[in-house]
Amino acid sequence: MENEISITFTKEEVGLFLKLLYSGTFIVVPKDEKEDKTIDSIVQKVLLSTKMAKAFRGIEFNQSTNEYELTDTAEKAFSDDFDDFVEETFWQELLFRLGQRDIINEIGGKDYRKMSEEELEEKHEIAEEKYREEFDLNGIKNLVLLKL
Repeated sequence: MENEISITFTKEEVGLFLKLLYSGTFIVVPKDEKEDKTIDSIVQKVLLSTKMAKAFRGIEFNQSTNEYELTDTAEKAFSDDFDDFVEETFWQELLFRLGQRDIINEIGGKDYRKMSEEELEEKHEIAEEKYREEFDLNGIKNLVLLKL
């Protein structure tokens, strides 16, 4: 068919591709029911093709849902990687925002927006370091909200 394409993966690449697909299904929020069904269809195509090619052991057919899915072991491995990503992203974002707040409080929002990329990067590195050290040492134990 003219509208179809074919992509070939090695057996080693299939596992990584499935991990990317698994993570993507948590990140992409379908805008409507049609897109949600299309995403489900893509996932099913990939899982079926992978299962048929015996390229990845962590796929099974669920009789009750009539769909292919990852085994509990495969899903756990993929979710551990995804959880690590979410954890790392949380800390990076928290450090960035706290540093940004401190810089803006110090120099003002107008001057902050005028700074070059290099200046911002340097300022952020300094501003974020104190929080990085604190969180590495104490986690969020000392993080509190003050009523002003």
